[in-house]
Amino acid sequence: MKETITVLTRAEGTDVKNARIEDAIDYISTELGHEFSHREIRGARRKHIDGETVTRYETTGAELTMCVDMPPDERLDDAESPGHAAAAAAKSGHLVHVSSDDVVPTHVVRGILTRGVTIHVIDAGLRITDSKTGGLSPAAERAIEAISQSDADTTTGEPLTGHRHKGGRPPLGCKVDAGMLRADDNYSKVRQTLFRVETDDITRATASRRIGCVEKTIDNALERRELYRLDSIQP
Repeated sequence: MKETITVLTRAEGTDVKNARIEDAIDYISTELGHEFSHREIRGARRKHIDGETVTRYETTGAELTMCVDMPPDERLDDAESPGHAAAAAAKSGHLVHVSSDDVVPTHVVRGILTRGVTIHVIDAGLRITDSKTGGLSPAAERAIEAISQSDADTTTGEPLTGHRHKGGRPPLGCKVDAGMLRADDNYSKVRQTLFRVETDDITRATASRRIGCVEKTIDNALERRELYRLDSIQP
């Protein structure tokens, strides 16, 4: 039986749509082990740039539904009266969001999880699944809360208390302002990725590809785990 995957993302403009589709396909290849042909992906780009919202593809082991910029009445905003995207997600083994901005309301997330779907949020490094019957497990509830906040506890430019820059290149996900380390645009992504390495959810090789660095840099970052507040992340 083929594995079913739904990608749901929001994007405006040709470049952003291309990037979101590439990120989704790369993630599906790296994390889920399914390869789609370059010809199909080029076709997906053209179709979505031309205004199509839903395209479908198959490999020998997977069926992929790609949803980009769904109209409001077809998004996942109502779990009881789902539109096309919701119907696809409900039947999938995996629902993949490229950005935290793509994530649907928390009540919808709960409904999808109880159907046995695994939810992925690529930029936040989150993968949520729930095998408990009769309600969601505490771990799944905590992950939903993390999604709903979209790492609101660490905003770009926020000073990382007590961490003065001592010279050289700033650590992963950080920038320097007035001699102090502050969260850069990708701080939340780096933080979640490091946490997944610590918990053996992903390898250092996968983490380095996700962030765009060498594995040694991952090791260096993990030596400064207090900088990334790893103890405050709920598994």
